[in-house]
Amino acid sequence: MCVAVLTPLEYLDAKQRDRAERTLQYVERYGDGEYAKSALILDEAIDVHYAELQKLLTNPELTTAELEQQYHEFILQLFKNAELRTAINQLLRFHEELVQCVVNELCDKEIASSFFSNSTGDLLRTYYPFICERRSRWKDPSAYKVIEKFYLEQSDSELCKVAI
Repeated sequence: MCVAVLTPLEYLDAKQRDRAERTLQYVERYGDGEYAKSALILDEAIDVHYAELQKLLTNPELTTAELEQQYHEFILQLFKNAELRTAINQLLRFHEELVQCVVNELCDKEIASSFFSNSTGDLLRTYYPFICERRSRWKDPSAYKVIEKFYLEQSDSELCKVAI
């Protein structure tokens, strides 16, 4: 019988390698399946309404508060579509799972961040009215907070400053 003994450095290297491999499995899962499709569905929904959204965002007659409120209503109107609700829910669940993996030190923070920070930050900043509406409806201000904190790197959220 042969027993391998790992030095502390070898053990840490193996642990880091496992975290990296597990994180890359998330990257593959995202790209190969429903998650990438969900992101595409959301992108297409914005593209379809781009002119309307651009008109809203560049309207010089709106105050900041009016703009925020109308943007909020615009996004919530989009999510009356069940396919869009399903798409964003899938993406939010995926990112919650990945962030929990990182928090529990089972996944690599730098790899997760390098692959997903830009797109997930954009997702959160674009669709924040949906997140805020969920927090309000569920009476849970912590809903999706772990994703927000990880990808936007801020503990005090500005996403839900608009009254719901």
